[in-house]
Amino acid sequence: MNYDFKNKKILIMGLGAYKEGSGVSAAEFFAKAGADVLITDLRGEVDLSHQIKRLKKYKNIKYVLGEHREKDFKSCNMVIKNPSVPKDSKYLKIAKKNNAEIHNDWSVFLTQKDNLLVAVTGTRGKSTTTTLINELLKNNFRSHLCGNIGVSPLAIISKVKKGDLVVAELSSWLLHNFKAVRRSPNISVITNLMPDHLNKYNGLKEYYDDKKNIFRYQKKNDILILNKDNKETRELQKEAKSDIFWFSKKPLAKNEKGTFLLDNEIFFQDEVKKEKIVNLKNIKLKGEHNKENILAAVCVAYILGVKKSDIQRTVNEFKGVKNRLEFLR
Repeated sequence: MNYDFKNKKILIMGLGAYKEGSGVSAAEFFAKAGADVLITDLRGEVDLSHQIKRLKKYKNIKYVLGEHREKDFKSCNMVIKNPSVPKDSKYLKIAKKNNAEIHNDWSVFLTQKDNLLVAVTGTRGKSTTTTLINELLKNNFRSHLCGNIGVSPLAIISKVKKGDLVVAELSSWLLHNFKAVRRSPNISVITNLMPDHLNKYNGLKEYYDDKKNIFRYQKKNDILILNKDNKETRELQKEAKSDIFWFSKKPLAKNEKGTFLLDNEIFFQDEVKKEKIVNLKNIKLKGEHNKENILAAVCVAYILGVKKSDIQRTVNEFKGVKNRLEFLR
């Protein structure tokens, strides 16, 4: 599936503030593709001036700022919605009624690229796990880090070449539109599931349903990595069509595959072997919860063939991501 966007009427709903965020990256992508782009945002020109300045060179971009107009949603071919746009927005309903397709930056990216996609979701631990996975893989593969870390896949799409890996953090908002293209990542990790975002979802079931898109369309040879220590993620094995691996801070059962923790060391096991991979004695990443994040990341790296010595070195050097636990004194 590879769309031709030339002369198509594309409406970007929400320009966003991030330098490489969903809205501005989508606007640039579609402008380069020759589409007629209309950006509509409830914020005004002053608030969005830094983004507008970036897009100034594109003559096929127009703006409606400070409001959304119903007529714009009646006349477009496609709406690209910012993650903060409510999925029950009346404007999206108007667009659907007038036969417009509803996408986000991820569902568009998936129509353009079929690279191996490694993705992480969950209520907690997404950013740390995703970033560590990329650190583990980037010396063995040409990998690209994007997603819910402030980098849209459309911001890096021109850099993604055949054979490259894409490593992504996926929030429930980003996963929502995977249904539009019926595709899930090749290797999916779910760190945990807990009650969250209930101010925007009509209950836990709806929230978890978006999360499930990370494995809903996987095939038999794809891989789903689940947290065995979290009740909600354990239950997901019943719905998976793909090959399941686990991570746990306790030893796994003999018939289970994945990583587990024993005496502060990470082991990997499958049908034929049980092997010591990483000693956590000298790691810089603090916090008991981060052991789960490391277990998940190491599971991905080992499955993809990263050497044990490289895994140990990277885990020892990894200090975490910004705006998390910091040593003060």
